[in-house]
This record gives sequence, C-alpha cells and structure tokens, in this order.
Amino acid sequence: MRGIVFIFGVVLMQIFGLEAMTAPYLYNSASDPGTINIGQSNRHLQEVIYNLETNGEIKLKGQLVFSHHQLVETYKQNNFLPLWLNERNRQDLLFIITHAYYDGLNPKDYHVDYIRQNVIKYRGRYNDPYHVAVADIIMTDALLTYRTHLINGKLEQESLQPIWTDTSVIIKDEILNPLHHHLNNTTLSQWVDNARPDIKRYEELKALFASYDSIHKSGGHLEKLKYPGMLLKPGDSIQEVTALKKHLIANAYSLPDTNTIFNDELEEAIKDVQILNGIEADGVVGKETYRAINITISERLDILRVNMERLRWLNNQLPENYLIVNIASFYLHLVRSDTIYHYCRVVVGKDHKQTPTFSANVSHIVINPSWHIPYSIVSQEILPKLKLDNNFLQDRNMILYQNNRPINPDKIDFSQYSAHNFPFAIVQQPGSRNALGKVKFMFASPYAIYLHDTPSKSLFNRSERAFSHGCIRVEKPFVLAELLLNDPYYDMKRIQKIVASKTTQTLFLRERIPIILIYMTCDDNKDDGRISFYKDIYGRDERLLEALKSKR
Repeated sequence: MRGIVFIFGVVLMQIFGLEAMTAPYLYNSASDPGTINIGQSNRHLQEVIYNLETNGEIKLKGQLVFSHHQLVETYKQNNFLPLWLNERNRQDLLFIITHAYYDGLNPKDYHVDYIRQNVIKYRGRYNDPYHVAVADIIMTDALLTYRTHLINGKLEQESLQPIWTDTSVIIKDEILNPLHHHLNNTTLSQWVDNARPDIKRYEELKALFASYDSIHKSGGHLEKLKYPGMLLKPGDSIQEVTALKKHLIANAYSLPDTNTIFNDELEEAIKDVQILNGIEADGVVGKETYRAINITISERLDILRVNMERLRWLNNQLPENYLIVNIASFYLHLVRSDTIYHYCRVVVGKDHKQTPTFSANVSHIVINPSWHIPYSIVSQEILPKLKLDNNFLQDRNMILYQNNRPINPDKIDFSQYSAHNFPFAIVQQPGSRNALGKVKFMFASPYAIYLHDTPSKSLFNRSERAFSHGCIRVEKPFVLAELLLNDPYYDMKRIQKIVASKTTQTLFLRERIPIILIYMTCDDNKDDGRISFYKDIYGRDERLLEALKSKR
C-alpha cells in the first residue's frame, strides 16, 4: 500500500508542475479526501497564506494572486484545510468563471486557463500536499475575485471619472455566508448569482450582450455606409436608398425590396434604428443616423461591457423610490416601486463642464431662488463682459458683493482685474431672467451641483442637450416639485401661487429621496422600454473599456 501511495505521490508532483515536470494536475475525483495528506496540506496552506499576507501578492504556478481580506479569512475560517476536494464544485467553478464573459468580464482574470488545464481536465491518482494547497488557493482566488467584481465592479471608478459621494454597497445576507458553506452544499452558482446587481437593467444588458454575442459569433461582416452628404427622406428615389436597405436587411430588418424608393417600410425601419440609438425618431436619415447604423456588433458588445461595469458601481440593489438622471441620454426618471412614474428631458454640462456622476438625497426645494454664481463663471465669463458693458449686471438683476457687502459696480474699474485676482462675488436675484429659473432642487454634493428650472426652454427641443455649466436643467420643474413634495397642501396651484409671490421660499420634502446621477451610453429608452444606445458625449467609454480589458 505504501508503495502505491509513493508512486501516486510522484505522479502528483509531476501533475502539479514542479519545474522539472510538465504533466498537468488534477485532484482526486472523489469527494473523500482520504488519499490526501491533510496535515501537510494544512501546513502548506498556512505557509502560502502567511507569505501572501506578508508580500501583498505572490505568483503560484505562474498565476498572480493578490492578498485580500476575503481570501485570507476564508482559509482562517476553514482552519487552513483544502476547500476544493469535491469534483462537482471544481466543475461548477469552471462553468462559473467561463461564463464571466457574459457579464462583460474577462475569464482570464479568474485563472480560467489554469483551472481548465490543470485542475479540471486531467486526473491524477494521488496528491502532493504542497500542490494541493497551491491549486486550492488559485481556485479560491478565482471565485472570490469574480464575486467581488460582480458586487463592486472590477475597476475603481474614482480613477476613471468623478467620484460618487455614496459608494456603500448593500450586500444581501446570503452573499455573506462563508465560501465553505456553499462548497459543502454545492450551491456555488446560486452564491455567485446573488452577488450580481439586483437591478433589472443589469439583467437586460446581460441578456442583450448574449444575444449580440450570438450574432457576432455567427460570422459575417458589413461594410460601413458612407454618409452621402445629404438627408435621405421618405419619398426619395436615389441609389443610396438601395445601399441603406441592403444594410438594414443584413441587420435582420424585414424589408420587401431593395429598390431605390424610400418607402413606408424603410421609414419604419429607420425610426426603429433611431429609437435603438437614442435619436429623435423622425424617419429622416442624416449624419447621426448613419453613425448609428454603422456601429458594428463588436462595438455594441463593448458598449454593453462598459455599461454593465457602471451598473456594478451602483448599490447592489436600488432604493424602492429614487430619481435617476442619465447624463448621456439627457433624461430624468422618477422611479417608484421599480416603475417609471415620471420622466422628462434634461440639459446637462458641456464637454468642458461635465456633469459629475454621484448619488445623494434630495432634501428640499427652493422656489424663486437666487443664484450665487460660482467664482469660475464670475471670473472667467462675466468679468470680460463687465469690461465691455457697464449695465451688464443691472440688466440681469445681478448684485456685486465684496466681503458679503453689496458694491456699486459703477464705482469699480473692472479693467484692472483678471480671472486670477477678481475680488468680488455676484448674486443674481430671483426673477424671470434668473439662470436657475423659478425652482431648484437641493441635495448635498461636493460639486455644487443641483437640479433647477431654466428660462432657456428652447434647449429642451434639441436632440443633444449638453449646454450647462454642470448642473441639470429640468424640463418640467413644477411637475417634479409637486411629485417630490408629495403633500396635498403643496399641490400645483399652491406652488404656482408661491412662484407668483416672487418671494423666495424653501420647502422641505416629507421624506428625502435618493438621486443618482449616472452616465449610461446603453440604457432603457422612454418610448418602449427597450434598451437604446446613446452617444458617448463625454468620450468616457473608450477609457473605461481599455481599463476593463486590462489585467486585474
């Protein structure tokens, strides 16, 4: 018997890949660990974990493993005993990390090749305790890392775009159960599923990713259409219409012919394309519609990847009632009990004055607000106008302040000041020309960002609405105010009466409501609830995609 065990030990040393050996490793297929020297494996596990804690990261069999709390605690809770003796669990692990691809993640971040080649595919008869410990840690690291990425996202959002003011993650009780509990009960898949964001939109993006991936893998390539330099409209009869029809048919649109006539069927297909891509559905094919038509399946998969990561940055589950502003789609939604209760258009920050992404709580509403103009706007935009027009402030109901005291602007020689030494503050009084309009919605943030009304109503008719200095202008502020106040006393009639009084009043919400400012280039649309793709107005997708595809 001892001779058999010795021979099996030699085989396993080869399987585990000592430097002089090349044979692949796999555990005993039985769940009974009787052939493993548990005592020695226990000692090796302690040594490797100590090394990991001491050095922060180590390489095991060519696999980089980082020290993190979950990994260390998992083995301490299990008394440094091997976790992966059951073949069913190893098979489940391989399935789980392989399918990380459908979360827009890279299975290679989770040692998938090593596990497939060295732990699952081949089987040895006996085991070397050191290599049992090494492979066990690699598999544990794979699962815990993937699960962490599902809960918090793979990337640190702070390094890629403005930070969130609330990054707490709600973790369900079942997610906190120790790993060995789920290994003992062979419930790994359930454990991982429960770690995914409990957000309907995430599941929709994941399903759409699988659908596009299936199309992508079926092969085929479409040449991009060149914009002809003119609009194509219903009733046109030119050669470019034929090319457009052929392209849409290849993208699974049903059209009865490929002639040169821009007919009703083509118009409906174009409107569908426009809705899919967050473009005004007018059935007219312009430059923006051509851009959308030319987005490849591969590019759409990448868009879905980055937006699933953005949703992983959100809380694991959303509040029951909340406001959400999608900066990229230029829309605000009020959600109650997972149903869109109200939506409206918004105007967001210009490219060089980008609206940040963060979460907060709306606490109160100000009717007839004053505007304490940010110093950057005062010194960089208003000062040059003051040098040219003595009546600039008076015409706009603005007051000049120095040390919190009003100053007569006629007595100031503005030519002596620059953006670097302007010692004044400017406040715009309530009124019809106030840049904040007649209502503003307040919530704490480090960016002096809030929602507000605007006198520039025409901007809401634009398809792209990035015109502000960072704040969010709301299309229907009085409707939103009434809904958020949720108080029979403050109905629309009462709100309008306060507005007409021209006095500033602050109204506190009975219950604060969470607001989330998010940047999603792939999101639900207002027309039919389907997923739409939106233009990356701030150019954030490429940088996020590059980071997402990099090694963890």
